[in-house]
Amino acid sequence: MNEDINSSYTRLHQGLIRHLWLKHELLLNYDGRRAISEYDIQYFGYDYLNSVGPKYGFMAERETYDRTDLVIKHKDSDHPVAFIEIKTYLKGHESLNNRHFETDFSKLFRKLGQIENQRAYFVLLAGYEKLDTEKAQSHEFINNVLRDSRVNSDLSHCNYEIEGHTIRLRPSASQQDGRTKVLSWEILAP
Repeated sequence: MNEDINSSYTRLHQGLIRHLWLKHELLLNYDGRRAISEYDIQYFGYDYLNSVGPKYGFMAERETYDRTDLVIKHKDSDHPVAFIEIKTYLKGHESLNNRHFETDFSKLFRKLGQIENQRAYFVLLAGYEKLDTEKAQSHEFINNVLRDSRVNSDLSHCNYEIEGHTIRLRPSASQQDGRTKVLSWEILAP
C-alpha cells in the first residue's frame, strides 16, 4: 500500500472505530437497548465505510474473501487493502471466548501476504462491564490497550501464539469512554 493510501486508510479506520462507538452509545442512550447484534454492528461499519470511504478513495464489501466481516478496497484496484473482523460482547449472556479470538486472528493472519501491503484488523466492541472481569484481564492484548493509552507504542504490542505461528498484535484506534469500549488491533505478519 503506498504511503498516501496507507495514510488515508489509517484516518478512515480511526473514523470507523469512533463511528461504531458513537452509534452504539446513541442506541444505548436513546432506547436503552442492550441486545444489539454483531450483525448490526458489522452493518454500521459497512454503512460508514461506504458513506465516508469514497472521500478517501475506498469502498467496502461484507462477508467476502472467506466470509471476512469487512473487506476494504481502494477505488483504483480490485485487490483488498484491508480486512476487518469484528467481535462483539454486548449481550448479557456473552462472555469473552478464546476460541472466538483465535478463529478471527487465524483468518486474518492467513490473509496477510496474499497481496503485498495488505492490512488486517481485529475490532472488539464490548460493554465496559465485560472488560472489567477476571476473564478479560487474562488476555494480555486487551490489558495492554486498557492500561496503555499510548496506542501504537512499543509497550503495548504483544505476541499471540496460534496454530504454530506467532501473531503480533499492534493496538490501533480505540474509543474507551461511555458504556461501550471499542478496541482494535492490527495483525502484523512475523
